[in-house]
Amino acid sequence: MSADARRCDCRAVKRALLAVAALLVPVFVVMNGAAPPVSAAPGGYTTYVACSLKPSAKPARKCNLSGPKAAFFRSAKRDVVYKVCAKLVGKGNHPLCASGIEAPKGKTTFLSLALSTAGKYTVTWSVAGHVIGSRTVKIIDDLQ
Repeated sequence: MSADARRCDCRAVKRALLAVAALLVPVFVVMNGAAPPVSAAPGGYTTYVACSLKPSAKPARKCNLSGPKAAFFRSAKRDVVYKVCAKLVGKGNHPLCASGIEAPKGKTTFLSLALSTAGKYTVTWSVAGHVIGSRTVKIIDDLQ
């Protein structure tokens, strides 16, 4: 099988997983009344997006295009190296990723998200090649 064929299979799997996740989020919302602002993954990881570059920033679902935006990460159990990607939802958009980010045990780290286009983004965190968190954030064009 060629490298291109394997890549297409991976994308199909990603699309299928995202479709399943999209079905599960509304179930959680109905059961709990609201989507969780912070994603706590097995393994002691916490992930969220905020409209601030301060360690005390609160999780957000919407941020202004002109304001700060950051992806936050915390590992409660051990020191890890993680990767974070932000992808504008829609066909043909490639994710913007940063990898090799060190996260000491128990310390909240964050990475500024340089998003220059309004729209809905999916932010994904990975550790050792495994996705451990995913959040959606809407970037609102406040400059109009």
